[in-house]
Amino acid sequence: MASAPPDTESRMTERTAEAAALLLLLQRRRYDLPALIRASGTTLRPFRRIMPTEALRSQMGGPYFALLRAWAAERDAILAAYAAALPDRGAPLDADASYRIQRAVDDAAVRVERQLARFQRLFPAAVSTVDRWHVRQWVQRVQTATGVDVAAMTGGETEAVQSNAVTRNGQLLDQVHADTKGKMSAALMAALALRMTTAQAGSETSAVLTRAKKRVARIAVDQTDMLVEDLTRERAQSAGLTRWRWRHTPQKHPRVDHKARDQRLYTVRTQPNDLPGVLPFCKCWQEWDWS
Repeated sequence: MASAPPDTESRMTERTAEAAALLLLLQRRRYDLPALIRASGTTLRPFRRIMPTEALRSQMGGPYFALLRAWAAERDAILAAYAAALPDRGAPLDADASYRIQRAVDDAAVRVERQLARFQRLFPAAVSTVDRWHVRQWVQRVQTATGVDVAAMTGGETEAVQSNAVTRNGQLLDQVHADTKGKMSAALMAALALRMTTAQAGSETSAVLTRAKKRVARIAVDQTDMLVEDLTRERAQSAGLTRWRWRHTPQKHPRVDHKARDQRLYTVRTQPNDLPGVLPFCKCWQEWDWS
């Protein structure tokens, strides 16, 4: 007896999966841009650095500022505990005063931690937005400089870069949260030791949050710049580019070894481990060679 034909729905599911796998394979394919450039015979122009916009940096900073807003919302509860623990003028400190204040900070931290996962879920969308913007920038710069249209060959090659960026920023968000908790606690303990009024202690906690905002603004800029540099590097290598020149961006306190590498030509085999834009707040970048 002949076996029954496969279920139609099952065949459609298999074909859909095969089509998705083929699409992913095509998206991840590498191409030889130098060969395409030679075939086009175009007069080459220098590679122009891809720099993120302020809007992209702002979106990357969204989860960090959301975290600090959650901490700001806890100030009233923390200061209420401080006011209750603060002794009357001239009276000795209660033995449990510091404990009650620390307990209030710990409780606030727990409430903020319940929101951390929600804040971290904002990173994939922010990173994906940067990637979609970068695709357009990469295609435009390649075509302007070389005359080659790589739009059909670009996309899908940066999944690992995006995943790493999401993970890295999630870890940084955890670190900012822990640092804010520690500094909030330290500020209140110092205020208690000096017998500051509740209003004065409130000013100290506001100062902690103000400094934290400045810090996360710098982090957002650095992480967006780092992501764009990583995306450019991945797309350049996927295009078969192997040579690049180290470009140092002047800074107030530059890394001496990075400054010494300015204008040096490297290949993917001779390049140093600390690539441009990888170390925290590094503003160096790779000027890719089209040849």
